[in-house]
Amino acid sequence: MDANESALLEAVVLRWHEKNPMTVREAINLAALGSPATLHKRITRLREKEMLSTLNREGDRRAKFLVPTELALDYLNKLGQFMQQAQVEPSI
Repeated sequence: MDANESALLEAVVLRWHEKNPMTVREAINLAALGSPATLHKRITRLREKEMLSTLNREGDRRAKFLVPTELALDYLNKLGQFMQQAQVEPSI
């Protein structure tokens, strides 16, 4: 996963964690992370990598919400652990 995909995944996971899942439309409008076409490609790649899935709310099939998969949550958890270890270990 490249840095741009990682930034998008982090934005999606943050919103999901706040109990306010991001829609595909909201994600492709994150101008700071790229153009809508580029962001749509990144969403597709993250779905192909099984890091994101989509969910429709009952009764509303128009909006697709992005939700992290267990694979994505495990990846971010391990990343957090590595970052904590890097802070604790003395640098040479």
